[in-house]
Amino acid sequence: MISFIKKNIKDIRVGGLYTFKRKVKFANFCTIKLIKKIIELIYKIVFFPFDYPRQKFFKEQVGFDFMKIFINDKEVEKKDKIKIYSVVYGKHVLYLDQVLLKSVFQSNNIPAILNEGIKVELRIFTVKSDYDKVKNIIINKIEKLQLKTINLSFNISVMELDDILIKSRNIVIVECKKEKSALIMAMSDFYFGNSSLLNLVKIGLESNSCIAGMHLRVNDDDFIKAISSLNQISNSELVDLSMKYKHQNTTASFHGAPTGFKITQLNNYEFIVEHRLPNVWFANFTKKDYLYFKERPFQAWDHQWPTSLIFESRYKVIGSTDIFYVAELTENDSHIVELENNNIQNTQKNYDNQGYLHKEINNIFLICMKSNNKYQG
Repeated sequence: MISFIKKNIKDIRVGGLYTFKRKVKFANFCTIKLIKKIIELIYKIVFFPFDYPRQKFFKEQVGFDFMKIFINDKEVEKKDKIKIYSVVYGKHVLYLDQVLLKSVFQSNNIPAILNEGIKVELRIFTVKSDYDKVKNIIINKIEKLQLKTINLSFNISVMELDDILIKSRNIVIVECKKEKSALIMAMSDFYFGNSSLLNLVKIGLESNSCIAGMHLRVNDDDFIKAISSLNQISNSELVDLSMKYKHQNTTASFHGAPTGFKITQLNNYEFIVEHRLPNVWFANFTKKDYLYFKERPFQAWDHQWPTSLIFESRYKVIGSTDIFYVAELTENDSHIVELENNNIQNTQKNYDNQGYLHKEINNIFLICMKSNNKYQG
């Protein structure tokens, strides 16, 4: 019975409300009231896991502590290493050189982390044809910045292009657990504001939490030209550049289009963002995480996993771009959102949460976004 209940709990956690409704429908079809009651009970346990009187009742009457399903690894592992994880091939080799490495090696990112006595490893996955280019770019960057230290290393693995994202993700999760390391998700088309990485480390390194934060899409070619002569870009300056070179996807969010987030301008410098899907940038993995991701698509990282993190009390979202902010480079003709009469006001109606709780919870809270210069639309 316990294994049956645990299996249904897992199914509902993964599939959300849709799976719950399907199971109830199945129970009705079979006219087995007992199964229906059990499924309803499981639903209550899954979606109200911190109802302690109910948990106490089940522990006493059934002899099983359901809280163990949701919370494990409560002992915080002491970590002194960060893996900066990236997958690089094709056009992203250019992004690695001109975008990602330029951002992570700003004075208050990797150099500041190293000054804290924390080890940093650039963990890169690429394809055979790009290996030499990727290796030379990293070596040249480290030598140019004179960052030769035993606390800074890089590790490049060559993989086949098929499923490189999924396979590399699963490999790096195992490495992090084995080496007691935390991970920063840093794909080559991300530009991190100066101090953003250091703040992630300060917030997340001494906990089992996973940290999510704000990012916006920018037009890739225009953004690369704009930052070519800039060496240090603060978070507020990065917001300013994001507004100046914003992608159509970001423009649509001002109109309430179903992008997953909505931006409201308060004044020339400040914005409020309702963001259903802030990305998880900093991860402290537990034993369950590898099993969770083993058979899941890469998109599960931000579209599914945070719901599990909420139930395990491991999910935190940074509420201000002063603390953390990323610009995501995007090609002009991708991620386009169609506007109806150039104006869609009902984000709730048009955005599909797919039954995942974190997308609803995130929408309750507001992220403060601040620009360095005046923004006039």
